[in-house]
Amino acid sequence: MISLSVPVRQSYLMGVITETERSRAAGLASVPSQLGGSFGPYLGGYMMQHIKLTLPLEVAALLQAIRAVLFYFFFQSIRPPEETATTSIQARSFDASSAHG
Repeated sequence: MISLSVPVRQSYLMGVITETERSRAAGLASVPSQLGGSFGPYLGGYMMQHIKLTLPLEVAALLQAIRAVLFYFFFQSIRPPEETATTSIQARSFDASSAHG
């Protein structure tokens, strides 16, 4: 389930970052998932064996929800250039059609 958000996050990130900073941003954005892939199996196994069998799944769901909320909170006001261009084109076409009608 976590992998489903990666293409959206990467696309948005590449849309709002300048071309010169894209490689650095992509590298930094992938660090948390790389660390999770390194330590996740160990922590998940420990939680399943010593605490509760379903705890790793519950923790993963909670972390995914927190991630989505934080992403929205920090980036809600930043629009990618594609959205800005589309919005201005739609506004211009609306103005042109209303002027003729």
